[in-house]
Amino acid sequence: DLLAARVIGRDAELWTSTIVVDRGSKDGVRENMPVVTGKGLVGHVTEVGPVSSKVQLILDARSSVGTIVQRPVTGILTGTMDNPYMPQMVDIPRNADVEDGDAVVTSGFGGIYPKGIAVGHVAAQHSDDSGLLKVAVIETAVDFQRLEDVAIITASREAPPTPIQPTPLSPGAEAAAQISATQTKAAAQ
Repeated sequence: DLLAARVIGRDAELWTSTIVVDRGSKDGVRENMPVVTGKGLVGHVTEVGPVSSKVQLILDARSSVGTIVQRPVTGILTGTMDNPYMPQMVDIPRNADVEDGDAVVTSGFGGIYPKGIAVGHVAAQHSDDSGLLKVAVIETAVDFQRLEDVAIITASREAPPTPIQPTPLSPGAEAAAQISATQTKAAAQ
């Protein structure tokens, strides 16, 4: 479910980190709700007032978003001080199959952002400082310099992950497990 909101302010010192939108607790907005546009991910709500809310952008160096290159390769999107409008996807295995132009979407990990929201595409890549991992520079799907209207995701229809089921035992192992459980129960009495 989406709630339309308008950008009504930006922090002058943190221009690429936060915005203020014209929706608040009176409209049902709560902390950690994702914020998007029709093009892709903007960020999430960090502070809620009665009639307005503060949104941390994915460009913020303190932000982290679980992402996946649609090959699939997982990583974490973080803002960077070096180029505030081009966040980086970090923790990518060095030998991962990632190419410039690959689409990047949210992975659904972390519990804030639903899976599959467009984030952008890989613009460039290089090795990290250790040389063990790769870093991908991401060109965002959203134009943060012209951001005016957004939508707050108030409820997601994404199905929760299915619980992990134990693998079935073979007939011989199943019988042994039943005998062991019976002996344990008898010893306890």
